[in-house]
Amino acid sequence: MAKQVGQLLIEGCIDGVCFYKLEGSYYARMKSSLTGKRVKNDPAFAGTMKSANLLGRASSLVSPVFQQLSKTERDRDLFRRLTGFVKGLLKEGVPVEKVRVLLADYVESWKKEDRSKK
Repeated sequence: MAKQVGQLLIEGCIDGVCFYKLEGSYYARMKSSLTGKRVKNDPAFAGTMKSANLLGRASSLVSPVFQQLSKTERDRDLFRRLTGFVKGLLKEGVPVEKVRVLLADYVESWKKEDRSKK
């Protein structure tokens, strides 16, 4: 990706080049020929779709547990760690009910570890 410099910083696409802002800096890149439809249907992306489905299932399992935590305990990093933990279990073929038990244990051990740091 190329970084935009100068006084004229733009966002949008012109002739196959996309200009965008990311975390306060402006960049340019070539427009991709890849489409969502191709990713979802092309056998070349079967692994990507399998991983995306696992991530969606993991996120659905983590969300209710995460919502039960107090607002001070919740942060994006914790949600990501929990989701990654659950995704790994699902990938190994662990049944959903066992995943729920292991997730609850993981959260309890995290709470104890987090309190001991304070």
